[in-house]
Amino acid sequence: MKFKLRTLEHTQIIAKEIASFIKDSNGFYTFLLYGNLGTGKTTLVREILKNLGWEKPVKSPTFSIVEEYSLPNKDVYHADLYRLKSLNDFEMLGLDINYSNPGILFVEWPEIIAEDIEGKVIEISIEIDKEQRNLEVRTDCDDFLACINRVNI
Repeated sequence: MKFKLRTLEHTQIIAKEIASFIKDSNGFYTFLLYGNLGTGKTTLVREILKNLGWEKPVKSPTFSIVEEYSLPNKDVYHADLYRLKSLNDFEMLGLDINYSNPGILFVEWPEIIAEDIEGKVIEISIEIDKEQRNLEVRTDCDDFLACINRVNI
């Protein structure tokens, strides 16, 4: 599924639907976020968290590698793996993620772990094309596709 994001408002509309899906879900979902520097991966996560009720700042995890957010009934992790070289580097972070509990893992620059992720995975690619961003969603998760299909931009 593809979307043309011409304004920040378009990103906010997508984020609102994703947040709605997350609120209603009981499982653990991993969002693999692909795109070059400055394409809007962190902005998308920031907008999703805002729609989930997070009121504090959302900073890019570029230097911390992982930021954790505790929301009611969900744990949320936001990772930026740009500086990591291998799956072993990711495992050495020592994240204590319980994939059997409801939660979300957002991963920017997921290439080193993408093939080893289990469970419900949603891939989002963002590319800049002239004055717009092209966002593409790939997943086998039918309930997520039904949710995102409601977006009209």
